Amino acid sequence: MPPAFRPRTSGGRNQSSRMKQKAYAAAGVDIDLGNKVKGTLPKLLASTHRREVLGKVIEELI
Repeated sequence: MPPAFRPRTSGGRNQSSRMKQKAYAAAGVDIDLGNKVKGTLPKLLASTHRREVLGKVIEELI
């Protein structure tokens, strides 16, 4: 059925988001841990900065 004609469920996007999170969790993916690691990347990468570095890597990741 085309999206415009699909009946909306009571959960809306939140229900879809929860279903995706459960699917990722069932596959062994920890979304919260991934977000925490991503948040620490700038500091970790900055600690490796040397004069030979030509640019910022983190801008490409985000």
